[in-house]
Amino acid sequence: MKVLKLIAFAFAAVLALGAPQLKAQQALVRSGEHNGYTRVVVDLPRRMPWKSTGSGKSREIIFGSGKLLIDVSQAFDRISGDRLASIDALENGSGVRLGMNCNCDLDIFWHGSSMLVIDVRDSHNESPDAETMLDAATDKADSRARRTTVLESLGGLVSYGSQDSAVALISAYLDSNPSLGGTTVMQDQKIDQARRSIAESISRAATLGLIEADVRIHTRRKDYEAAKKTGSLTASRASGAAKQMQVNLDTRTGANPEFLKEKSPHLQNILGRPCVADELMDVGAWGTTATFAEQVGPARRALTEEFDRYRADAALDMARLYAFFGFGVEAIQILETTNAESDAGDVVLTMAQLIDFERTDSPIFAQQMDCDSDAALWSTLAVGQIGPDRLPNIDAILRALVRYPDHLRELLGARLARILSGGNHGAAAARILRLLDRHVGPQTPPHALARAETEMSLGRAQSADMQLKAVVESNSDSSATALIDRINTRLWVGDPVSAEMVDLVGGYAQEQRDTAIGPDLARAYIGALAAAGLYDSAFDEMKARVDEEDRESFERTADIVASYTVKNAGDLVFLKHFMLPNASTSSGISNPIANKISERLASLGFYKEALTYISGAVDGEALQERRILRAKINLAQSLPRAAMVNVLGLSGPDADGLRADAYSQLGEHRSAHALYISLGKTDDALREALLAEEWGDAKDFAGPVLNEVIGDMSFERNADSTATLARNRILLEQSAGARENISRMLEATDRTIDPG
Repeated sequence: MKVLKLIAFAFAAVLALGAPQLKAQQALVRSGEHNGYTRVVVDLPRRMPWKSTGSGKSREIIFGSGKLLIDVSQAFDRISGDRLASIDALENGSGVRLGMNCNCDLDIFWHGSSMLVIDVRDSHNESPDAETMLDAATDKADSRARRTTVLESLGGLVSYGSQDSAVALISAYLDSNPSLGGTTVMQDQKIDQARRSIAESISRAATLGLIEADVRIHTRRKDYEAAKKTGSLTASRASGAAKQMQVNLDTRTGANPEFLKEKSPHLQNILGRPCVADELMDVGAWGTTATFAEQVGPARRALTEEFDRYRADAALDMARLYAFFGFGVEAIQILETTNAESDAGDVVLTMAQLIDFERTDSPIFAQQMDCDSDAALWSTLAVGQIGPDRLPNIDAILRALVRYPDHLRELLGARLARILSGGNHGAAAARILRLLDRHVGPQTPPHALARAETEMSLGRAQSADMQLKAVVESNSDSSATALIDRINTRLWVGDPVSAEMVDLVGGYAQEQRDTAIGPDLARAYIGALAAAGLYDSAFDEMKARVDEEDRESFERTADIVASYTVKNAGDLVFLKHFMLPNASTSSGISNPIANKISERLASLGFYKEALTYISGAVDGEALQERRILRAKINLAQSLPRAAMVNVLGLSGPDADGLRADAYSQLGEHRSAHALYISLGKTDDALREALLAEEWGDAKDFAGPVLNEVIGDMSFERNADSTATLARNRILLEQSAGARENISRMLEATDRTIDPG
């Protein structure tokens, strides 16, 4: 029995040791399109020596680790083919061959523990300057000087005969052993950096006139000769470089160079903080074109290791796979169950929340809508609502959506279009919808809803309403939102709502009262009741929700109900709800609507109640309108002086008309006449002229018959004036005689006073 157990244990050990070796021979080739370059990633079992050969339209990257099983089936899933014509595995499995569609440069480097990254970059045909050539030559010379030490460490691994192969092998070894023999290179880099910094400081100081530069022509001959001896420079290039290095001049501006550094919005957000790294958001690389079942099985098997412990890297991969397929809740559960805490895990967790819940409390994507990466897309989703003064980086969002699988592109693209149209960015939303039209199949209800809201943002109300109607009739998850949009469109312009629509939104509001969209449906239902003329029902529903709504939402609902009631309701219904203000009506009504209520109450003769709605303190246009209303009510109450106080300092036809009315009530008809003339109110001006007995001014506005009457009045007035003068003259003569008689009588009288 013990022997059998020992054999079984040995067999299991052999399998355990052999499995990694079999897996180590596999290599997966993936790719992705980026701005300015195409990236090809070879996921190798481990880091290994490599070399690049070929030129022109064919390039080969050869690995120094024997035969590999290279899978290139996914190589062209995410790229356009503008730069690469083909990606093939070499016949013996020793590398990959790249067929080029452009005269591009290859930038090859290691990333992580085993990924070889090949960036196919657009060539700018720029010849390197002398300093760049010299630095490259110096670094290569230093590498060759350390070759002996490294080769001794490599031992029998070196089987390549050429120098290039040996250098590539050494580079790979140094990458995996960064602590080995790097002192010389690091010191040279630091010295060179210090040299440049000192030269820049001296140049700027000379520009400012702080020092006097003694310019001498010289060359870095020692470094140049060392580079030439190593063969890093060909004869022709060395001759050209030597000519360029004969003069070592540097010109600097006098401005502080720190202020001249352009901070790219692509690398930082508006707060100056770095954007989330691209490799943490590369959703397109988290899955393949295989089915979900084919991919989730291997991912789940790799999730646990010995003693059922979770592997953090496998948990992250599985969460990413769920996010790739749009399963946000499942991704969150995996990360929370395995406690996979890392920067990459936090990013996936935030993205998963946005995928399924459309919101997140995480600040990871805060203020990154202007980043030139996928962060712009996820930051816009995290914000949820944007204003007309803030437009995200639409180009970056479109590049991200192109790389995403169809189902995720449809889901996120429709949401982004709705967010943009809600911020009055209809043109930007239309760009996203055009992308969805090219890459996605038949239009889904969320897609149609996004298109309708975009049409509304662009001012195409009729087209938007037709599409919203189709979404409502689809009886999908988007139907309730589309119904809210249809009703709100009518409420915004004050149009009526059909009874059928009222019943439908009422049913939705009852059915989904406890969901996230429940409050929006309830508000739409209340507004629809008022728009349909069911004012009592609208007020009853509003009073029932006064304690459930936030202040802003309640005011918006109260405004809609009050606006329809003031505009369309009969006098009795209007007075029933607004005659005696209460907490369920006046407290939630905005100042403009309160002014309209006051105006209608005043027109019905309820001046005291009307003043109640306009007694609070306001500012701006509402204040001016409120002062005009108060003055009108004062005049209706025969309080002209109070009316004059309310229009004090105001200008315009309304204020001047109220002043004229106040002057008329005060009996100052000449002033009222002048104001009415300036306002073009000829009938009022004529009336005030007649009241002031200004017959000459009245004749300017009177007709023929009235002019004849005015002429007779003027003659009688003149006659009366003549008789009055005569009478006055007689009275003056009589008073003069009386004074004379009194004087004579005083003279004849004894004016002595007896003191006794």
